[in-house]
Amino acid sequence: MKRRAVLVASALLPLLAACDPNAPDKRALASALTAELLGRPPCFATNVAFPYTRQDTVRPTDDLLRSLPELAALRDAGLIDLQLKEVGIAGNRPVVQTAATLTELGKSAFHPHLPGLMTATPGFCGGQRMLGEVQQFTMPSDSEGHRVTSVDFTYRTQSIPPWMHHPRLQGYYVSVRNMVAAEKEAASDQTLFVQTPKGWLPWNRVGSQ
Repeated sequence: MKRRAVLVASALLPLLAACDPNAPDKRALASALTAELLGRPPCFATNVAFPYTRQDTVRPTDDLLRSLPELAALRDAGLIDLQLKEVGIAGNRPVVQTAATLTELGKSAFHPHLPGLMTATPGFCGGQRMLGEVQQFTMPSDSEGHRVTSVDFTYRTQSIPPWMHHPRLQGYYVSVRNMVAAEKEAASDQTLFVQTPKGWLPWNRVGSQ
């Protein structure tokens, strides 16, 4: 039923454009998306920001990094340095401090606030996304005082840095694995567009206008 509704809506969009000169159209959406993708590299979010420290109470036989797979993956990809040292005793167990700092490679790719996100989310970026095609968009509707439409599109990635190809990094971050896969095969995504005096723009660019 939902798919049928989408197909009906898609069939009505040309009629909407003919009646409303401000209605979205694929050509204008594709132009805005091309600029958006070129200006925002592929990124993935991390659960921590850097520099980062933590303390854990461990047994002498524990493999601490096995319990910290994200840090281990980032270290193996060359993005961070890790230092582990014993800083005290709790009961009969040592307290180990883990300190993670960015390498020079990591500094070049790290963003404390990933582009395109409204909340401050840390992560790493690299490469480019190139628009394939705008597949479809929904009938415009009102949301929180704005006229919006949801746009489905395809894209490919290029110039993905070698560190993103590290198997341990791809094993931990599904998003990294998808970025690398999109070098060879087009991937699908969806974004929200907002109607503005300058035309239809991706929602995250509206606040910067």
